[in-house]
Amino acid sequence: MERLNPFREHINTKSIVGYDAERVKLADNIQSGNSIVTVEGEIGCGKTTVMRESFAKLGGIYVPVTTLSNIKAQISTQMPILDKIKKADPLDWICRDGRRVILYLDEIRLIEDETILRLKQAIPLNSGLTIVIAVTDSQLLELMDRFPELRARLFPENRVQLYGLKRLEVAEFIRSRSDIPFEPGVIDWVCGQANKPLRILQICSNLYDMAMRNKAKTVGMSLTGGAKTDTEVAPALTAQEAALLEIVDRQPGLKRGPLAKALGTSENNAGNVALRLVKKKLIVREHGRYYSLKYVQAKQAAGESILGA
Repeated sequence: MERLNPFREHINTKSIVGYDAERVKLADNIQSGNSIVTVEGEIGCGKTTVMRESFAKLGGIYVPVTTLSNIKAQISTQMPILDKIKKADPLDWICRDGRRVILYLDEIRLIEDETILRLKQAIPLNSGLTIVIAVTDSQLLELMDRFPELRARLFPENRVQLYGLKRLEVAEFIRSRSDIPFEPGVIDWVCGQANKPLRILQICSNLYDMAMRNKAKTVGMSLTGGAKTDTEVAPALTAQEAALLEIVDRQPGLKRGPLAKALGTSENNAGNVALRLVKKKLIVREHGRYYSLKYVQAKQAAGESILGA
C-alpha cells in the first residue's frame, strides 16, 4: 500500500507542537473572561491551528472566514430551537448578559463595517462574551483604525503573539508527523529555511516525497539539494481553504450544499473555495462530490472506487 505523505495535512490540532506558553496564555485570557483577545502573527505561523485547538478544548463558536453572514450562521448552530423558531437575530442572542460565549474570528480580511459595529455593540452588553481574533500585524492596525474601542481593551497581556518555532520544536514537529527518520543535519537545514509551521510542512512534504520516490528509509542530506526552499514552496492555504479541506477529509463525498452548510458560507463561495483546492491538487471532484486527495489515494491503494463511498 502506498504511503500517504504525513506533511500534507496543514491543520492538525490533535498533535500540535510548540507555542506552549502562548497556548497557555490564550487559555488563561479566555478563562479569565477578557472581552477581546488577539492571536497575532504572520501568514503561516500557526494562528489558525492555535485557535482551533483552543476551540476544540474550550468550546465556543468558530468562524473560519469573518463576515456578518458567516458569524450569524455559526452562532445559529448554538441557539436553542425556540430562539430559532422566533427567528431571533443571532448577534442579539449573544448580547444577553450572563450568557458565556467564546467567539473565534479567523480570516478577518473580509470583515465589513456593519460586522464591526455589531460587535462593538455586543461587547458592553454581555460581560460573558469573549472575542478571539486572529490577525496579522497589518490587519490589527487596520482593525484598530476602524474599531477605536479595540485600543482601549487591548493590552499586552491579552495579545498572544506567535513568532515561529524554536529549533527543538521544529525537530519535535517533524518527528511527530513523519513515519521515517529525518537526519539531524536535515532538521538543521530545515531550520535554516523556515521557522513558520506552514512552510516547514511544505518543505518537509517535498523532502518526504523525494525520499519515497528514492525508496529511502531516512530523509538524508542528499535530498536537500533537490528540495524546494522557503521561497519556492506553494502559497499558504487560507483559513477557509484549510477548514474545507478538513471537512472533506472528515466527510468524504459531500456535495456543494452540505459542504457550504458545514463551512458556514454560501454554496457559491463553497464552490469557489473547493475549486481553488482542486487546482492546488488537494481535493478531487467526482460527479458533484468532493474528496480529499489522501482519501482517494487510500481508496486506490486498496483497489476500491471512491464512487462507492
